[in-house]
Amino acid sequence: MPKLLFIDSSYNFLEITKRNSMNVILARDLNSFFDRVISVHPVANLTNNQLFLDNSYYKKNIINDNHVFYEFSAGKKNKFFIFEYLSFIYQQFKMILFLIKIIKKEKINFIKCGDINYAGFLALILSKISRVKVYARVGSNNNKIREEINKPLQPKFFKKIFIEKY
Repeated sequence: MPKLLFIDSSYNFLEITKRNSMNVILARDLNSFFDRVISVHPVANLTNNQLFLDNSYYKKNIINDNHVFYEFSAGKKNKFFIFEYLSFIYQQFKMILFLIKIIKKEKINFIKCGDINYAGFLALILSKISRVKVYARVGSNNNKIREEINKPLQPKFFKKIFIEKY
């Protein structure tokens, strides 16, 4: 049976639980088409600062026998911005190495990303390294939305529109 690694930066596990939206996670197996679904939130502490108070860089949430949800830290807050950026790069590098091990260990067949911005970038990196097929979800016309709101769609990741576009 095929196995799926799903990268999504929309909501962390606590937010999904609070919203009673676990069906969104469980539906990722496509009515048991996928034998195993591993969901990943690459920067979970950007929306919830309380997630990684114990200095770990990831949390594993086992939903059932087929579904696992990993949340990764985006780094530590620091009063010096340069250390914050270096911490972000370091934590994301650790996450990529960890996910490569999971892809090999679990024999993942497909990588899917929930958006084409940051999750898409990570999916592309993992796909190139592991030679696993990647599928991207494009849910809207991002250029039209940016024109209307005149802001980046993911301002926590991309501070300026021109960075997010390219």
